[in-house]
This record gives sequence, structure tokens and C-alpha cells, in this order.
Amino acid sequence: MFLKVPHPVVMDTIFAPATPSGESALGIIRISGARSLQILMEACKISDVEPRKAKLTDYYSVNAEHIDQILVTYFEQNRSYTGEHSLEISCHGNPLIINLLCDDLLDRGCRFARPGEFTQLAFLNGKIDLSQAESVAQIISSKSKQAMHAAQRNLRGDLSKLFTGIQDQILSIQAIIEAYIDFPEDDIGSPDHDVLTQKIEPIIKKTKHLCEQGEKLQIFEKNIRIVLIGPPNAGKSSLFNKIIGTDRALVHEKAGTTRDYIEKEIVLGKHKITLVDTAGIHQTSNEVEQVGVQLSYQQTQHADVLLCIIDGSVPYPTEFFNNISNISKDVPLLLVINKSDLNLLNHDLPIKCQQTFHISCITGEGIDVLTKSILAKIDQSFTNDMEDHVYIGKRHMKLLNDFNYHILKFKEEVIQNHGYELLSETLLSARDVLDELIGYKTNEDILDKLFRNFCIGK
Repeated sequence: MFLKVPHPVVMDTIFAPATPSGESALGIIRISGARSLQILMEACKISDVEPRKAKLTDYYSVNAEHIDQILVTYFEQNRSYTGEHSLEISCHGNPLIINLLCDDLLDRGCRFARPGEFTQLAFLNGKIDLSQAESVAQIISSKSKQAMHAAQRNLRGDLSKLFTGIQDQILSIQAIIEAYIDFPEDDIGSPDHDVLTQKIEPIIKKTKHLCEQGEKLQIFEKNIRIVLIGPPNAGKSSLFNKIIGTDRALVHEKAGTTRDYIEKEIVLGKHKITLVDTAGIHQTSNEVEQVGVQLSYQQTQHADVLLCIIDGSVPYPTEFFNNISNISKDVPLLLVINKSDLNLLNHDLPIKCQQTFHISCITGEGIDVLTKSILAKIDQSFTNDMEDHVYIGKRHMKLLNDFNYHILKFKEEVIQNHGYELLSETLLSARDVLDELIGYKTNEDILDKLFRNFCIGK
């Protein structure tokens, strides 16, 4: 079925490139608003269009100059991402072409979209609720497979269902209490306080579980940070280069080559990792080296996993192990004995570590086993029991804590036999917080702050 395009209605129409800047095979520009239909007719020379079906055509500027051969897809009002008439233009990924298309859209009365404005329109037009809107940015910025899947569950509406389910439970409790307030003369008896307590307990348990999920997922708000420490000339920089796959850190046979920490973001397995190479930890009178050593200690404070690298061909560095004895015991510590291609000395390990590995940065021996073990340690420490988690972000955590305050207050008021009016007011305060969580109750400042953190074109 084909749709006859009506006469265009001039309204606010936004657009933005949805692909990163720079040369690429393709570039995508998103357009939302009533002028989408006008652009189809005038720039793409299309008068009849089949919604949601890509069409190969040419794009002409307002001056009738041919800009590019494009693939354009039209989405009708109420059946698009934003709920408005929308277009997606796929062009060749030359930045010059994308700039020419953007300039022409400005000439046609469109304007650049603000960060997150497409998703904000989807929320304002009732296509998604606030938790689903937030999940769009969470999916894009996810630092691990687990976090991405949790955010995808939010986008499907799993988190919203949890919140609306809790809200229904609150409403059922409030309905019981309101009945005693509004119809005291009907002799319906007094509410059993034990029953009220029993009804509120599952809500307390559920919100506590959600907060625990949020705390577990906080690790995925950032890259997992793996810090390499060890004495000078143990092979930290060599291992760093091996893991990232390039010579990023300077390697030299002279000890103390690294005097500052170097970090590199990489994808390791299904996680985004920040790998950090540090200066060798040792006693020194050199002021510059002292600063480097101090920076190494600071990096251990921010580590999620510590790799302790030592040279296995020389006596174990007792001084080094004494220096790191105060490092947090809560951080997984893996001992890496380097230079297995040489004659290794046998010594009792002077520190407690979760695992020990023998590697050679010269031959590559043991490095694959080490990286696989690092991934296994990350999965064990940070991702166990997360298969059904939803994504509880910072905004959710704050509001859930507010909600828990009101619910626990209600429970205490029930135990102390407070009046029905006071109980109802406390439940109403809890419902107001739930309205903010779902997005039933918002204000412009909150929405602007939330969507400002989105990327352009989403």
C-alpha cells in the first residue's frame, strides 16, 4: 500500500548525522518533523512513498544541484521512533557529502538536533517511558556485554514493568487505607496492621534487590581498570605492549625507563578494559622517579584487578613486596612471573595472590593463558548472577533510596499504630517517587539534564 504525500505543513524539524565524523563507507542522517515530507518531495523527487521501505534515489539541493545518490527510508507519523514524520538518509560516507546535506537541510528550514533530542521526542510523544529512554544511552555507552544486556532489558520495558508492578501494590494498600478514611460510618472494621505489614514486606524486599543490582552494575559505569605493578625492569611495559598488541610503552633494558603511568583502552573478550602500565616501585633518591613511584601507588587505589609482574630469573625483590604490603586486599591480585625463557629461580612466594602465571614476553609463552584467566577473574568477580539483571542507573538508585525511606517509614508508622491519614500521606510520597522513576512526573530541567548526556543523532 502506497501513501500519497499531502501538502507539507511547516513545523519545527530537526536533523543530525547519526554516524561518527570521518571517512567511512556510509553516512546516516536522521530527520524528524513535518518537513520530512517536503524533503521527500523536493530534495528526493518522491511524491508517493511506501513507509518503512528503503528507496534508492538522488538528493538535490534547494539550488537544484545534485549532491549524492542516497538510500532514503520514510517513517510515518505515530509509527516512527520519535512519533513524528521521519526520514533516514543513507549516503556515501565522505564528510564533504554529509556537510553538503546538512547545509541543505538548514537552507530548507530544519535545525540541528540537540543531544538526545530524538529520544526525548520519543518520550514526550509517548513512544517509550523514561526508563526506556535512559536505556538507549546506556546501551550505547555500555562497557561490557552484561551491562549491554541489562540495558536492553530496560529498553524492552522490563524495568518499567517492575516499577509499575510496585506501584500497583502500593495502590492496593492505599485503597484499603482510603476506604477506612472515606467510609468510617459503614462499619467495615479496622485494617489489620499485620496484614498491612505483610503487604509492604514484598515491596521492601523487591526494592532492596533492585538496589543490590544497581550496586553490582556500578562497576560497568566505567571501564574495568587493570593495573600492572612491579619492581623496575620486571617486564611490565613489555607485557603491556603484548596485551594491547602494539608498542605503546617504551621498553629498554635499563631499569626505570617508565617514570609515569600509561593507559590504553582496549576490548578484551566481552569487556571494555583500561590497561595501565606504571613506573617500577622501588626506593630511590631521584626526585623524578619518586614522583613516578608515588603515581604507581595511586593507580593501585583505582584498580579493579592488579597484575603484579616480577622477574623470575633473579632473586625475588623482598623490598618491593614489603612496599606493596599495604595495598588493598579486596582487589584481585594475580602474580605474573616473567622471563620464563630464562632459568627461573625457585623461591617460596612472599605474598598471597589468587593465581600465579609464568610467562615470557620474548617468546609469548603463557600470555594467552594469562589474558584468558584475567577475563575469567573479571567474570567471576563482577558478572556472576547477572543474567536477569536490569540496568539500575544513578538516577534510579537515588530515587529508589528515596522510595525506600518512605516505605520503611510507612512500615514503622503501621507498627506504631499511626492514624490512617498519616499512613496515606506516607504512601502518597512513595508513589510520587515512583512517578519520577517511570516518568509520569517530570519537569523540563530534569529532562534537559538527562538527555544532554546523549550523543548527537540519538
